[in-house]
Amino acid sequence: MSMKKRAPGIVPIHSPWDARLIEAVKLVKHNLFLVSPYIKDTVISLLREILCSRSHLSTSLLVQVITRTLPEEFSNGSSDIDALQQLLGWSKGIPKTTVEIRAINNVHAKVWIFDTHLAFVGSGNATPPGLTSNLEYGLAVSDPEVIAQIQNDWQQWWEQAAAVTENQLAEMRSWLNEIKNNEEWIQIEMETDMRRKLAEQKVGAAPRIGKTLSTIPSNEKAALIPSLRTTRGKNEKPIQGQSISATSQSLWNDTEINRMSGNEAEPDGDDTTDKLSMKNKLPAPSIPAVIKPTITVSDPPWEKVADINSSPEALSEALWYHSSDILHLGRGE
Repeated sequence: MSMKKRAPGIVPIHSPWDARLIEAVKLVKHNLFLVSPYIKDTVISLLREILCSRSHLSTSLLVQVITRTLPEEFSNGSSDIDALQQLLGWSKGIPKTTVEIRAINNVHAKVWIFDTHLAFVGSGNATPPGLTSNLEYGLAVSDPEVIAQIQNDWQQWWEQAAAVTENQLAEMRSWLNEIKNNEEWIQIEMETDMRRKLAEQKVGAAPRIGKTLSTIPSNEKAALIPSLRTTRGKNEKPIQGQSISATSQSLWNDTEINRMSGNEAEPDGDDTTDKLSMKNKLPAPSIPAVIKPTITVSDPPWEKVADINSSPEALSEALWYHSSDILHLGRGE
């Protein structure tokens, strides 16, 4: 029985995919392009650790990020302002690295582009749940024509996006700290929570439909659970000498701790409540006008070509672990 033909250089990916991301970041040479509505500091610390290990390379790296910068999403923990501030700090902290961030506050896509040889297009945010415990799905693309189309599309949206600066993030952080410690805001949160509990007592708890699937194999989960007690705090940087794989494992640990403590939620979209009426009294900072830069993209590194006519597993394996570059894959039968 013959198998159906597959598109060359396109294979599916699913959770957990943090190890695959790590391998791809290790191979990046000139350009890393990231689109993620929500970004958490734990993931950015992991990426920083990987990129610092490439400091011996002579090439300069341009990192471009498109994300959301809505104050309510920083406030409710969907995204971390620490992550964005850390990203902009890479320009000074990581040799030969430049970082630019743009804001599109209705972006919902999740895209990673590594030079011109690999792209991930999927459903997972740059957050611990998005990389590990959420059931995410997407495609890894190594076909140069498809990657060029993805780059062209995001080039257009990049040029329309608003630039994010260190000063703006500092202003946003100051507002978040002020609102967090504001007595009226705290009172509104307490009253909102109390009203919700009273309503549940009257109408009963919400019905539960469906189930949560684990993305971690049971044998791996058993090995990870004992290390939960030693997981780093959200803002704590990797311990010197700690391996990247250990940092990757902590992504799952952080997610499981949130699940066990009831703080698992990572909303996909606006989750505004009446407490946000406070913005009229303490207006949140806003993003300024658009600035239009150009995106510098490296030439495709096609020194080698792999023709793989075997199983999907072989195609997938080649994407993650093949020598110095992810290669253009042949059509399998």
